[in-house]
Amino acid sequence: MEKRTILVVEDNASNMKLVRSLLQIGGYKIIEAQTAEAGLELAREHAPDLILMDIQLPGMDGLSATRQIQTEPKIKEIPVLALTAYAMKGDEQKVLDAGCVGYVSKPINTRAFLSTLLTYLPTDPGKRNPAPPDLQTEPVSMDIHPDIFYASRILIVDDDPLNVKLLKAKLSEKTFVTSEAFNGLECLDKAKSEHPDLILLDLMMPGLDGFEVTRRLKKDPQTREIPIIHVTALDSSENKARAMDAGADEFLNKPINTVELLTRIRSLLRLNKYKEQLGTRKESEIHFLPSGTFDSEFEEIDLRATVLIADTNKKDVEFFKKNLGPYCRRPLITGSGKEAVQIAESQQIDIVLLAISLSDMDGHEVCRRLKAMDRTRNIQVITTTSLADLDTKIKSIELGTDDYLIKPINELEFDARIRSLIKKKAYLDILVSKYESAFNAAVTDQLTALYNHAFFEHYLGLELNRSLRQKHFVTLLMLDIDDFKNLNDCYGHQEGDRILHEVAAVIRNCVRAVDVCARYGGEEFAVVLPYANRRIGGMIAERICKSISAIQVKSDNNSKIGRITVSIGVAICPQDAVDVEALVHKADMAMYQAKKEGKNRVSYCNEN
Repeated sequence: MEKRTILVVEDNASNMKLVRSLLQIGGYKIIEAQTAEAGLELAREHAPDLILMDIQLPGMDGLSATRQIQTEPKIKEIPVLALTAYAMKGDEQKVLDAGCVGYVSKPINTRAFLSTLLTYLPTDPGKRNPAPPDLQTEPVSMDIHPDIFYASRILIVDDDPLNVKLLKAKLSEKTFVTSEAFNGLECLDKAKSEHPDLILLDLMMPGLDGFEVTRRLKKDPQTREIPIIHVTALDSSENKARAMDAGADEFLNKPINTVELLTRIRSLLRLNKYKEQLGTRKESEIHFLPSGTFDSEFEEIDLRATVLIADTNKKDVEFFKKNLGPYCRRPLITGSGKEAVQIAESQQIDIVLLAISLSDMDGHEVCRRLKAMDRTRNIQVITTTSLADLDTKIKSIELGTDDYLIKPINELEFDARIRSLIKKKAYLDILVSKYESAFNAAVTDQLTALYNHAFFEHYLGLELNRSLRQKHFVTLLMLDIDDFKNLNDCYGHQEGDRILHEVAAVIRNCVRAVDVCARYGGEEFAVVLPYANRRIGGMIAERICKSISAIQVKSDNNSKIGRITVSIGVAICPQDAVDVEALVHKADMAMYQAKKEGKNRVSYCNEN
């Protein structure tokens, strides 16, 4: 069968390399162009099956090139899929109006990329597919499936009913569930009773103002982890600093820009899901770590840090040096993006103050590289940008920047943000350096490098309690390798162990960052999927099932062992069960049903 041809129009060499690698894995023929003009010529010459079009290109931009494609009879039926670093809900209409069938957000979700392409490729040459409805309104973004935010609960707090109505209108009912409070006391009550995923809080209210409400929320153990965005007409930097000191996570000025609002909400929700999972895992770790592992090191954080300033503006550099005095006496300084990456790789850097405009590489690319490497991923990156440059702010957030500052920078706001990020980096360093080895020895299965049975059960109990309290789904998958005893008998236990190791690696590669994989015992595995309903859980289960069946295992003498398959049972909290023993039993029963039905398949609890 002749290979399908895909034209990639992308000016960034790193992005082009990634897309090229993925397409080669998918078995596609690839044509490449670095400009829109060159892309148009190649489209006319080769008539590819699909065009991947970067939006931001030198010269003619990607949307203009797409509009041009629509005017030319010979190529107008070729589907164009946009590649963009900051696509948000609401922006998709602009992309679709230009003639694109949909878009994929950068950084590219490598796990979903090839399956996404299949939804847009024509079933017959020359026949154009419309964008699937769910992908038209929800871009594939970052490394968490977009449905992790499905039905996130937002509490809107404002004493003006009109402002509440306007904010509710900006938040799609398909993505968010909103509730409202009209004063500070009502907000405190609803925060405890409803436990929303995020609070949009007005500052100027009668009685308790937003600053005091925030302080009380952050002091209360029941509510202190809820992200808070201050929404107000007060636009001074002093008020922003007060908001940060009170514990606010973000500060937005009225009138609200919808794109920035959604960007900030999604960024905070994403961060909070990770924090919740890290918290649950850490709570589980404490159960297994030796006594005395945790000590006063968490209680006192040294606010001195190693700071790298990557900026070519001398005035800004002097401002940073002056205001970093209490935290860093001698910051490292460079105007080169390449040198900034090299310094971060070779030295112990805590904070990077990163300008977008550098001498040889833009700040976005520097941030992307830092967040892509294990050694530098935890470095806290603060992007500095101008108020008018909203696109830059959004792109920075999507690429993983930890914060951004708007020029001209206020000293009080700078101090508040620096202190917050230094503390965050210090906690990350302590967890990684002090507890990782003790934790791994206690809770890791040595053969598969997954979590062990004891950790799985303890973690699942905590996660079920949290999900019931916060009203989120949890899906449990129980997997068993089909006919594993026969494999052991035929090829020996050494080969059996190698199969277990390979299956574990496939499972780990098929799940999301927030999911927990464990070896349950023998040839049985368990996967906990927080925030996953039946559809998402089933999708991940099917992905695991198909990926394992594609494994081609060979013995030590290079002879084929044959295809490895698994049977998977799916059970969901709360509809199937709400405690560990019952949920595991339900998932196990569904897994045995999958074996009865022929193996190498997924079965759901109560499906029959």
